[in-house]
Amino acid sequence: MNIPARKDWENWNDDLDTRCAFKQFNGKSIPEAIELFVENAVYYQEDLQWMPAIPFQYYIQAFKDYLLSDKADGDSDAASCFLRLIKLKLETVPEDIIGIFDSLLPSILFVVENQAFYDADIEIYGDFKKIYALIYELYQKSRYNISAI
Repeated sequence: MNIPARKDWENWNDDLDTRCAFKQFNGKSIPEAIELFVENAVYYQEDLQWMPAIPFQYYIQAFKDYLLSDKADGDSDAASCFLRLIKLKLETVPEDIIGIFDSLLPSILFVVENQAFYDADIEIYGDFKKIYALIYELYQKSRYNISAI
C-alpha cells in the first residue's frame, strides 16, 4: 500500500477535523506515522476517525504497528482507543474498514488478549474481551449488510 495521495484525502479542507488529520499525516510513511503514535498515541489516534477511507486504511496500520511494539507497553489509553476506534468505524462507516478487517484481526486479538501488557485496568477501561465481542458482532452485521448491497 502506498502513501495516500492528496486526492485520496477527498475534501480534506471542508471539515476542521479532517483538515487537522491531513496536516498531521499527509505524506507520512508508516514509520513516520508510527513515531507520531510513539510521541502521543491518544492525541494522534483521534485523527484516524476523521480520515477518508484510503488514508484511514493506510494509517491504521501505523497505529496497529505501534500497539504491537514494546513502545506501547503500559499505554492503556492507546489500546483502549484502538479497540473503540475499530468499533466506531464499524458503527459509522463500515465500508472504510470491512476490506481491511481481516488484516487487522490478529492485532485486535493481540490487544484483547494482552490487556495486562497495556496496564489497562478492567475497572477503568472495561474488559477488552467484551469490547471485542461487540466488534465481532458489528463486523458480522456490517459484512452481511455490505455484501447485500
